[in-house]
Amino acid sequence: MSTSQSATGTVSVTPSFGAAPFGFDVAADMVAPIQDALAQVTALVVSNSVYNPVTATTITLNADGTTSSSIPAPVTSFATSPFIYMGGSVSGAGSTINLPTQGSSRGFAGLIFTFAGSETVTGGAGKNEIIVTGANTNLTFDPLGGALGVSTIYAGGGNNNFTLDGTNYTVEVGSGNNTITAALNNGTSISYNTISTSGGNNLIKLDSGTSTVTSGGTDHITVADAGNLITVTGNSVVGMTSASSSNSVLATGNETVAMDGTGDSVTAGGSSTVLVFSNLNSVDMTAGLKAEVLGNANTITSSSNAAIAVFGQANLVDAGPTGIFYAYGSGNTINAVGSDTVMGNGSNNTINVAGGGVVFAAGTGDSIIASSSSSAFVVLGGPGATDFATLAGSSFGYAEGGAAIDATNGTYMILASGSNTATLGGGSLAFVASGADTIVATGAAYVYGGAGTIDFVGGAGHSIIEQGTGAVTATAGSGGITAYGGTSGGNSLVGGAGSNTLYAEGTGSTLIGGSGTNNLFAASGATTMVGGTNATLNNFEFTANTAGSTDVVSGFNATTDKITLGSGVTVTNQTVNSGGLSLTLSDGTKISVLGVANTLTSNTSGSSTILT
Repeated sequence: MSTSQSATGTVSVTPSFGAAPFGFDVAADMVAPIQDALAQVTALVVSNSVYNPVTATTITLNADGTTSSSIPAPVTSFATSPFIYMGGSVSGAGSTINLPTQGSSRGFAGLIFTFAGSETVTGGAGKNEIIVTGANTNLTFDPLGGALGVSTIYAGGGNNNFTLDGTNYTVEVGSGNNTITAALNNGTSISYNTISTSGGNNLIKLDSGTSTVTSGGTDHITVADAGNLITVTGNSVVGMTSASSSNSVLATGNETVAMDGTGDSVTAGGSSTVLVFSNLNSVDMTAGLKAEVLGNANTITSSSNAAIAVFGQANLVDAGPTGIFYAYGSGNTINAVGSDTVMGNGSNNTINVAGGGVVFAAGTGDSIIASSSSSAFVVLGGPGATDFATLAGSSFGYAEGGAAIDATNGTYMILASGSNTATLGGGSLAFVASGADTIVATGAAYVYGGAGTIDFVGGAGHSIIEQGTGAVTATAGSGGITAYGGTSGGNSLVGGAGSNTLYAEGTGSTLIGGSGTNNLFAASGATTMVGGTNATLNNFEFTANTAGSTDVVSGFNATTDKITLGSGVTVTNQTVNSGGLSLTLSDGTKISVLGVANTLTSNTSGSSTILT
């Protein structure tokens, strides 16, 4: 059955000395290369050299694919250039023509197939052989090549099936639905093939040997051996099977490359997609649309804005300037250097951030490290998450539960919800929203309270905790602290060796001075205030907003300490009892000063009253 071509052109050749040229049609985009090859045949015929005479055998096919023509004998000499011209018109599936094999001679110099319809031909291999098919030729061809099989095949159209089983084949395809199989060499040598397509819908099977493939059609390329070099520029699919290794693919069009071998490499450009199912491969996303990595120990490099999802283990991803990366597997490393978006939802992954991107981590045991050059926004945590971040530069952390953040390099964070742990350094700042958070400061940290609870441990610098509504438990370090308890009450604030200013807030709070200078401010509700042991000064302050409360003061040292009353507030009664001194203030506040056996002296300082 003939195959219709959308566009054809005519080429011509002189088959033998003194014969008239004859022409036949080939696909329009193959006219130039085929005519160039046939011109060399014509020149050889016209030269009529006695040292390399050209012979021509014509085989005409019947409608059923059989032939009454004589099949030439095997070629036994290197001194002649025998050509076969096979024409006719075949209906249906055709038949099989068996040509002589090459043997140890040069074999045939050329096979020109111009018949219309479908036919199978075996044998006929040669050294430096030219093979051409016509526009309406559907040829299934196995040359049975061997150690000397070297041929150039021009597919002039139709739907052909070529088996490459010699030493070296060059195949050019411009149209049609062709199958090209790089098979095991029939001889003793390794095969090297060059296959190029500029159109058509072709199946290219690289089963053996080493091939260089340039695909410009809509091709399906399967790779089942090693050492092939493949360039795809059209709309092809490249499937690298489990038998594939050490192959190289350059994809610059709209291709899909599936990697299931080992040690293969892909460079992806255009709008290509790369799927990695196996291990120890490398992918360079110089452009490309996306990559999915399900295998292990692969290396992915991106210099584009491609999307990359990693589901496997122990993979290395060097991210591009504006890419999107998903870390779903475990033990993977992602290096983000630009304005990347990284989403971590796996386990024990490491995400290194040097640029200004955004990182979302909601996995288990993932580690996010923002370098000193980073301005990234890092979001961690959520239900079931246990991720860790080290922030530096101008990076910003946002924790939603189960997160641990190290901000000892002076960065900012929001502890939005859930139970988080944060370590703050000098200049670090934390905003606490609605969670239950633990904060440890190594330097002079700044904490803004919110609706959540805070458990704070200070460091060498002077830290500040601003007022929120949630309860605060804070222990100052050697640098001291200024801390406001949450307005909901139930706060526990402990001073350190430096200067401490503690505000109780709410009701049921406890203030404990440190060994330095302590200013303890009672709240509107009941407050327990304990002076610091060996403190330079404990100043217990009761301002106007404490009116009517019942408070307890202990650790009062009459030599160094004082009680300061708010503006206009005075002492209306002092009573010494077995437990200490009871004070009643003019605003209704009642204070029990434990361990004091004498009344205090009242002095006026401006509008305040000071008891010593």
